[in-house]
Amino acid sequence: LAVGLYHAALRALPAATRTWFGDLKVRSFDAVQRISTGRYVSAAGILDPDSSGDGAAGELSIKASLGTREVTATYEIDDANLTLVVKLPVAYPLAPAELECARRVGISEGRLRKWMLTISAILRDQNGAVAEGLLLWRRNVDKEFAGVEPCPICYLVIHGASHQTPRLCCRQCGNKFHSACLYKWFTSSSKSTCPLCQ
Repeated sequence: LAVGLYHAALRALPAATRTWFGDLKVRSFDAVQRISTGRYVSAAGILDPDSSGDGAAGELSIKASLGTREVTATYEIDDANLTLVVKLPVAYPLAPAELECARRVGISEGRLRKWMLTISAILRDQNGAVAEGLLLWRRNVDKEFAGVEPCPICYLVIHGASHQTPRLCCRQCGNKFHSACLYKWFTSSSKSTCPLCQ
């Protein structure tokens, strides 16, 4: 029963489960990581290999290997393409995934660094399978290539939770923000001014 509940929590609420896992004491931490995640919880529910491009601006193909616990994502748009390997530790999603760029053509170093940070943030905070996070990242990149500016707070075009584009515009600097990002900024900073032109 405990393993079933744990597996359901990993599938439905990986971010909340990760927070719980981080708060455990060392002895409990090792036991959960070694026994529950490694032995009883399969990666089959976490990896979703049946996702691919759906006619959007850029084509994304995703291939998962349960044996090596790796997801290979290839994104192609115009003359640029990128192949990423997402390596999942045994304790994923409790432990963060590792990203590795296997191939890059026509993509600057700065853009690659930004995309790697974006994918890491999406995989860390997204409640869902790895493929869902990669598809959300693909939609962000497509919007970016279409000319939509990302939110200066979270650096995403499509917000991870609300799936909205930045709409709230600062009258002074003209930058657009997600409403959720501005709300978080206002509550955490105790300021009521624009984060950029304050």
